[in-house]
Amino acid sequence: MIRTYKFKRRLKEVERTEAIKLTALHLKLKPYYKFMEVNKLRITDIKLISVQIAGNTEGTGILLNITPGYDYVDGKRTDTQSHIKYEVVFPDNAFEKVLVKVPGTKAIITGEQLAQQSGRVKVRFKNLTGKFYRTNSGEYALSCSADGMEVIQ
Repeated sequence: MIRTYKFKRRLKEVERTEAIKLTALHLKLKPYYKFMEVNKLRITDIKLISVQIAGNTEGTGILLNITPGYDYVDGKRTDTQSHIKYEVVFPDNAFEKVLVKVPGTKAIITGEQLAQQSGRVKVRFKNLTGKFYRTNSGEYALSCSADGMEVIQ
């Protein structure tokens, strides 16, 4: 009886050790999303900061387009404007094009001013953050927001 107990206890220790080794191997060989599945993390839980989005600590990029953003209720757009959407390209992050939402109803620069400068307006975002979300088609997309934006000369 004593031998059986010791054997079972030792077997559990070996199984635990092997499980840890397999998990470590799994993490080395599989992509990042597999790591998150093992540790019960979801990609939608990850919060990105300006360095990860813009490629620089200041959150600077080149402004491409400006559009108003509206509230949605039950999946339908209302007439209430709640934010401005700035389409920006980040040269420090492989020229990644991103849409950044900034609260407010008045844009800092107009579309006419943007056209006059041939779309070469450098901007800096204050407190640029981002997160991933899942679209209706099942793909992941990036949603970015900032507390404010300023034009850099």
